[in-house]
Amino acid sequence: MSPAVSSIILLCLVSVSAVLSADLDALKSLSESLNTDGTSSWNTTDGNPCYWQGIQCDGTSVVNISLPGMHLSGVIPPSIGQLRSLSVLDLSKNDLSGEIPANISSCTSLSIINLTGNRLSGPIPSDLSKLSNLSLLDLSDNHLNGSIPDTLGSLRNLTYLNLGHNALIGIVPSALGNLNALTFISVSQNALEGPLPESFKNLTSLQTLLADQNNLSGILPALHWESLQWVNVASNNLTGEIPASICSSASLQSLILSNNGFSGTLPSDLGECTALTNLRLGRNALTGDIPADIGKLQSLIYLDASENYLTGQIPTGLSGLKRLALLNLASNRLVGTIPDDLGNVSTLQELRLAKNSLVGVIPHDLSQCRLLSVLDLSANNLEGGIPSDLCSSTRLEYLRLQGNSLSGHIPDSIGDCHELLELELGDNRLDGTMPSSIGMLANLQVSLNLSSNHLSGSIPDTIGTLGKLVTLDLSHNSLSGQIPSMAAMISLVTWDFSYNLLSGPIPRVGSVLNSSSSGYAGSYAHNPGLCGGPLPPCVPPNGQSTKSRRSSFWQVAGISAASIVVVLLFFFFVTMAVMYKRRAAVTVEATPPQMVSHVFVPVLLQGVDFVSVKEAVRGKGSLVSSNHFSTMYKAIMPSGLILAAKHFHCADKGLLFRHKKMAFDLDKLWRLSHENVMQPVGYLVEENLVVVLYDFVPVCSLGQRLHESSTKVPLNWSMRYEVAIGAARGLAFLHSCTPPIVHMDVNSDNIFLGHHFEVKIGDIEVAKLLDPTKTMASMSSVAGSFGYIAPEYAFTMQVTLQSNVYSFGVILLELLTGKMPTDEAFGEGLDLVRWVEGASSRGETPEQILDSRISTESFVARQEMLAVLKVALLCTDGSAMKRPDMSKVLELLQEAKMSKK
Repeated sequence: MSPAVSSIILLCLVSVSAVLSADLDALKSLSESLNTDGTSSWNTTDGNPCYWQGIQCDGTSVVNISLPGMHLSGVIPPSIGQLRSLSVLDLSKNDLSGEIPANISSCTSLSIINLTGNRLSGPIPSDLSKLSNLSLLDLSDNHLNGSIPDTLGSLRNLTYLNLGHNALIGIVPSALGNLNALTFISVSQNALEGPLPESFKNLTSLQTLLADQNNLSGILPALHWESLQWVNVASNNLTGEIPASICSSASLQSLILSNNGFSGTLPSDLGECTALTNLRLGRNALTGDIPADIGKLQSLIYLDASENYLTGQIPTGLSGLKRLALLNLASNRLVGTIPDDLGNVSTLQELRLAKNSLVGVIPHDLSQCRLLSVLDLSANNLEGGIPSDLCSSTRLEYLRLQGNSLSGHIPDSIGDCHELLELELGDNRLDGTMPSSIGMLANLQVSLNLSSNHLSGSIPDTIGTLGKLVTLDLSHNSLSGQIPSMAAMISLVTWDFSYNLLSGPIPRVGSVLNSSSSGYAGSYAHNPGLCGGPLPPCVPPNGQSTKSRRSSFWQVAGISAASIVVVLLFFFFVTMAVMYKRRAAVTVEATPPQMVSHVFVPVLLQGVDFVSVKEAVRGKGSLVSSNHFSTMYKAIMPSGLILAAKHFHCADKGLLFRHKKMAFDLDKLWRLSHENVMQPVGYLVEENLVVVLYDFVPVCSLGQRLHESSTKVPLNWSMRYEVAIGAARGLAFLHSCTPPIVHMDVNSDNIFLGHHFEVKIGDIEVAKLLDPTKTMASMSSVAGSFGYIAPEYAFTMQVTLQSNVYSFGVILLELLTGKMPTDEAFGEGLDLVRWVEGASSRGETPEQILDSRISTESFVARQEMLAVLKVALLCTDGSAMKRPDMSKVLELLQEAKMSKK
């Protein structure tokens, strides 16, 4: 090799080294700012960063930084601007905070900036306009504020712009209409005002426009409908008519205009939108008839035009909609009959026609809709009887027929609706007796309403078996006889038997024993023969003499006295045995102190009053949740400090003697700082009392919110997804500790929700404080709850990281299906996991096992739910070795959210 060639090579190497050295300094600064696992493999003493995780070079400089979902925290340093050749910056789905550095605009080669899913705040830098090569800018799902810079309108190469899910204010700049290459734009879920710019008509390549959940006003501009596929401007203040050109091409797939002020009629050529799958026009001021050719929309899955002023009849020909899952025309001014051909729509899951002026009978053909889960025909003028084969749809969960003129008997076949959660038949003309088959509706929870009919005869005893029922209304009928025993109806909150012909004593209702509270008196009013409880006491029969009553009294008194003597003798011998045992142990155990208490957090020390803590856990605080081992209360201190106080029921009394180890264990847990894990801040131990304090006061557990709050609006998919992400983050954090913390009981009742849906995993201290060998409980209650226990536990009797993943997978299935982990309806020996796995053998598609109350929210929601379902099935794999770890589970869940893009 000649000296000249050697000199050139040496010069090139020096040049390369110099360039990489400059980028290395910037990466070192980045690594120092990101307190993270993502850059833990970066060897900052190595002169070549091109081999670091997430870094790509072009041979002379760094061109790509891709670290999505790597648990990054900290801030993006200003030194990022030194990477002049950087083309891709992807720090999405992490926990970054602070502001986006303004000098990121110095990275003039950037074509992709993806910072979605962090906690970034502050304004959007206006200098981003200098990045002339930028094609993708995703700043969604952060806490950015301020207005959208006009300068973004100069990014002529931008094809993807996502600013959704932030706190942006002001107007949508008209300059964005200059972005001719734009195919996707989202400004959803901000606080933007003013109109959508008329300049958006220039966006000839635009395929997706998302501007929902803002305060936008004005009319919908003349968009370039020829290219648009997805349009969502729901929940704004938009007015005017729906553009007539909306179906000028066959590309439109989703049109969501709900919850605005749109007026006028529906486009007459709506049937030309042949690619439409999702049409939501509810809660507007639309008038006129529904176009007859709407039956041409062969691809339509969701049709919601509820809460408008639509008139005329429901079009015939809807049987042509072979994919229709939701038909919601409720709260309009529709007349005529319900088309018979709706029964031919085999995919129909929800039919909502309430609050119209429909007449005629309920079509018998609706029984052919075997996937129907919601049938709401309430508040119309329907006549005739209830079809006897209506329960052929084995999935029917909500049957609302109240407020009509239905007549005849309630069919015995109503008991075949095994999945019913709500049965509303009130305010009709139904007669005859109540069928005993109502007692077969074991899942009935929300309501059983048969009020304001002409029912007669006695109330069947089987009604007392409805242990999940919350509301019962049998008022304003002609029912007679006694009220049957309802002691098993432990969930009942409200009931009404008023205005009937009932007689006899008022029975115990669940946990309420003949309440004398005046609040219950109205529930029994206008039944002259009823007595007891809040009503006057029952009078003994006239045939019983005073002498016989006295004789009965002394017989009862004698039996009671004998029973008391036996009980006293039993307790005497038990007490003597315990005293002997304690006396024998006194030589080996030191006398414990009467009370041991401690607060780990110095700033809380002055605010905690342990007398108030003891009062709270003795029932004077607000109950938050309860499980087999503990009850959590809201405890308010005299200082105004509010804490969560968890009282352990079966705590090992040995904790009093080894409280120092308990303090050590709790102190370690307190030092585990994570936003999705409940951390103890103190404790209290006495002879028969063990209480752990937390500074987080939850509203309820996830299990309560999903399964016990039937009177509330169900959690929508967006909230359920965020709960899943929060719980996954908390569990992944516990598993990442050194050594890893294995949760002993992962279930939905140990995931707590705050006032703003903060997600916290609780009961992480169970393994430390409870000794299952010294309690009355079974081992499974410590090592998992029924329905959540991994199959390998039966052989290993050990809870592992992999079994935690299994339990979390069950929680995902709860969120997706709305069902509890165990239910008799699944079949003998089946739990939720087995029921989901058996869907195909039952002839059901994955879509059909989803909670129809939320899967029909939108096409996006359904797609994301299906993506999360795949994650849940991975988590609940029968082989522990095939399950992903929690960090991977979190990554997969985060990727599922991106399925809408």
